[in-house]
Order: sequence, then C-alpha cells, then structure tokens
Amino acid sequence: MPEKTGPDGQVTAPPSALAPGPGARIALDVRGRAVVALPDRVVVLDDDFRHLRGFDPVTGAELWRVQAQPEARGQHTLYAVGDRVLLYAGPDLVAVDARRGELVATHSARAYNGGDSHCRLDITHGFVARGRRWTVDDPALTACATACTCTRRLFRCDSGAPIGKPFDGSEIYLHDELEQSASMMCLGAPNLFGRIGGKYLLGVRARPDAYEAIAVDREGKVLWRRPELSAAVEPYRRLDGDGAADVCWSIDSTSMVAWTCSTGQIRWRAQFPGEAHQFSGEAHVVAPGLLLVRRHSESELQVELRDVTTGKQRWRRTLPPDRVALAPGEDTDVLAYAQTTTYAWLDLRTGATLREHTLAKEQSLTRDPASDGYIRLGGPQVALLSRDGEVLQTVPKDTPGSSGSAPASSPAARSGASPCFGGPTSPSRSRSRARGWSRTRARRSGRRQWCSSSSATRTNRRGSSSCARTERPSPVVRSSTDDLSLGQAAPRDRDAAARELSRPSWAA
Repeated sequence: MPEKTGPDGQVTAPPSALAPGPGARIALDVRGRAVVALPDRVVVLDDDFRHLRGFDPVTGAELWRVQAQPEARGQHTLYAVGDRVLLYAGPDLVAVDARRGELVATHSARAYNGGDSHCRLDITHGFVARGRRWTVDDPALTACATACTCTRRLFRCDSGAPIGKPFDGSEIYLHDELEQSASMMCLGAPNLFGRIGGKYLLGVRARPDAYEAIAVDREGKVLWRRPELSAAVEPYRRLDGDGAADVCWSIDSTSMVAWTCSTGQIRWRAQFPGEAHQFSGEAHVVAPGLLLVRRHSESELQVELRDVTTGKQRWRRTLPPDRVALAPGEDTDVLAYAQTTTYAWLDLRTGATLREHTLAKEQSLTRDPASDGYIRLGGPQVALLSRDGEVLQTVPKDTPGSSGSAPASSPAARSGASPCFGGPTSPSRSRSRARGWSRTRARRSGRRQWCSSSSATRTNRRGSSSCARTERPSPVVRSSTDDLSLGQAAPRDRDAAARELSRPSWAA
C-alpha cells in the first residue's frame, strides 16, 4: 500500500517496545516511512522522505545511506526487483542499487503516485503479479509498468527508463452539480498480463467496441496485433500462461481459449457445459503439460484436466460446492466459494479423490514452505499434512509440556524425518520445530515480515508470508508508518527450545 506522503510536522508517539521471548533477540529497530525486503537487504525510507538506508537483515548493521531525491512530493512506495529498489515518489521513479547503495537513475514515472488515478507499479514475473514482493530481474520474463485506473506505461525494471508510448483507455468524467463532486470512469482499460521471451503481452482497446492482443519488444515497438483474440483478452476474463510450453489462455464462465504466447496464434478453444449456472473459472498448470480447470457455482464445482498444448480433455468431475479441488502439492490459493471448508486432493491420472480434509471455522490450510506438503493452522492443534492431504503429525498448541503425534504408518513416523522441515531428525526435534513455526506464525499476526535469503519463503495473495528457518535464522519485521523493528531467532540448544515451546502463553 502507498505510504503517507511528505513530512507533516506532527509529533509521533514513540512506538511500543518489542519484547522478544526466550531464544529471540532484536536485530534491528529503526524509524522509517516505508520498507521493502530483498534476499540479503532490508531497505528503509527515512523520516525525511529523501534518504534510503540499507540494513543487513541478520545483524541489523547499517550498510549504506543514499539521498534518493532532493525533495518529497506525492505518496512514496518502495518496490524490489533484482538488486534494484524502486522508489515511486509522486511524479518520479527512482532506481537505487540495493547492494552498493548508489543512485542509478531518476525518470519521470509518467503517472503521479498520490493522485485521483490511484497509480501504482505493476510488476510481474512471467504471468504472476508480484506487487511489492521481491522479484528476480529476468529480461525475458520480468515486466514493470506504472499502472493507473486507465493507463499502463512500461519501463525498464533496472533503471526506471520509459519504454515506448503509454497504453490508455478512455476516461469519462462524471460531475454531480448537486453534490459538487466528480468521478472518473474508464472504458477500455489496458491489461498487462505478462512477459515471455522478452515480449510484453498486453490486451488493449483497438476500437470502441473491441480489444486486441499485442506483443511489444523492449524498445516499445509493437511486434504483432491479434484482433481475433479480442474476446480472450477482455479485462473480466482470467488470464494465465505456461512459459515452458509457450501457451497462454483465458477463461470465463462459459468458455476457454488458448494461444501461442510468442506469436498470438490460437491453439484451441473449449466450450463448457452448464451455461445455466453462474460459474467462476480458473485454470492452472499442475504438472508439465497438464492444465487443471476449475469452475465454481453455488450448486457445484466442475473440475477437468486438459492437455496444455492441444486442449484435449483427460477427465472431468463434478464435486459439491463446498469443496476445494487440489492436485497433490498444489498451492491452496485457488478458486473457492464462500464458506468452503473441505479440501479434496485429486489423482491426476483418473480424477479420483485421494483424500479429503475438512477445516473448522477458525482453521486455515497453507503450503509448508520447506516441503511439498501442507500446514493446518488455527484451533487447538497445528497439523502437518502430506502433499496429498494425509495427516502426518498433530501438535497440541496450548498444553504445557505436550507433544505432537504422527501416525505410526506415516513416512514421518517410519523415518524420523520432520514432514514440515525435512531431513532426518528425532521425533522430539520434529515436534519442537513444528511448534516453533506455529508460534512464530501466531506472533506475526498483522505484521509485515520477511525471510533472509537462506530461508524458504511463500507469500500468498492476501499479503501474508511465512518463513522457515534453515541454517541461518530468519528475521521477523514489525512495521508501522513510523517504526520498523527487525527481530531474529538466536541459536539455542534442543533442551532450551523444548522448554520454551512448552510455555502455554503463546497460543494463538
């Protein structure tokens, strides 16, 4: 979210002290107006809105300080791409080398951060929108653009330099004389949906009544236009792609169309049954060459597996509407309908249900960041699940001195490996690690947090993230407008960890 703009002269109350529990220490506590994390840096915008500082996320040492702009204008937002930090400040886009702490370039953003057009930066990798999460700078796959209500303006991710001409929709201004107010409506807003092979792929309004798909090179030159994809790139349709297969697709409630990303040539179309119902649809690659298509309505969940390149249907199933269909090991952030409570893992060969797992109201399911399984959070227990939904281990949260248990037949019980963190270890060590993860998760509720480069990281679409310790402990960041605190778990022996994890006061 954009941070509050320039200094206002108000005196801010000092932040409350961060009191670490046993086995943790404060690595960094610093005031600032915005923060962003790279794998080996935490970069903070100073209170004066003009300087940026880089910190080591493990030791908390200040590595550099640089003046990014002579004066503060507009809202200020930080983004991280490769080894660059991008400061989007009012009308300007400032690129800073995060490793050396040097100013790279300042360019006009061609869109004002802080105005009525609600401008931000769109950063994608392949076909995945990254937002303010750190993104590798890959010239073939990473796309950067300023995005406002009715415009997209491409720029170079490493310097902020503009690329080509802006892509605009039609702005219509509505004035209410009685209320003395005005609003803006956009018709034909452009859509940047990804980058592949160095080409930027967009859907833009070609005529008042139609879109077209276009590809743009790194100089801003339009390489091709495909008016035959007009319906496929309408903004209301879900777009995605498979870079390895060079296939893009879009889906709505009744149909799906796929085309070659690099050329725009249509590969196949599919028409879905059940047009009488109002469906929401999405399609994701779940294995090389395999596309899992999910369509949800109030009355049912339709699931089918298709070949990515040909569109051939392998199988199709209809499930109750309270199910969330998953391929084994797939991310849980997929299509769900309202009060969905049951996850169903499907066999990709036949479509048969492998396992189901029902969640209580206060529970949630997320991917284990250090394995291909899952972690169930909330309620009296933390549970570790395999990639196909088998419960491997449960850990009671609020019973002092209690220990989790794994089914005797589970791989974790047979091998002594931690299903959450991997690697051979004793059962007691597995329980300590699992409970330590859930405890950290409970403490982090409502805070921004980042992991060091030695940690496994996952950030979901809701903006929450999870960190798993490996050889180096992972920092935990507390952030508000005026206070940034970076904590880190200190090394401790197994007995000390077990004693700490037996305390009942940390339960969520």
